Amino acid sequence: MMLTQEYLRECFEYDEHSGVLTWKARPRSHFRTQRGWNTFNAQFAGKRAGCESRTTDGLCYLKVRLNKRLYLVHRLIWTMVVGHIPAGMEVDHQDHDGTNNGLSNLRLVSSSGNKKNRRIGSDNTTGAMGVYWSDKLRKWVAQIWSAGVAHHVGVFESFDDAVRARKNMEAALGFHPNHGNGLSAAASQ
Repeated sequence: MMLTQEYLRECFEYDEHSGVLTWKARPRSHFRTQRGWNTFNAQFAGKRAGCESRTTDGLCYLKVRLNKRLYLVHRLIWTMVVGHIPAGMEVDHQDHDGTNNGLSNLRLVSSSGNKKNRRIGSDNTTGAMGVYWSDKLRKWVAQIWSAGVAHHVGVFESFDDAVRARKNMEAALGFHPNHGNGLSAAASQ
């Protein structure tokens, strides 16, 4: 079953400021049996929808079970409020907090656009994305990937110069201002 705006609006209330999705008392037509309808509404109507789920890389999102399938809450919210999510498009959390589903924090982007707004990885040892120390050169190296292409930013005497050059390249390539900000996945657990 394709989840339409109308169907989702029959299931949920949404507060676009807090980002909270709440179950409504759902109509009888959503259920095969009278008992299932009564049980669901007695148990869930008026309660917050969704539970936290962590990805393998430590990111946390809210998921909700609807009609025996699990859905990411931010995708349901986008569909419910804005409309259908086209193939190949993703809903990005601008602040990197997958549980912050306020409408102002969500944006529709391509996969490439979503990758231009990532938080720093758990395996990062320098505290800056795309900047590393080269023992061979005895200098800091800055690089960046965009649209599947590696860009050599430069080699630098100082860490700060390498970070500044990397940030300038991010801006030139259209990266989100939050890219590389936030706690690493390991630090947030």
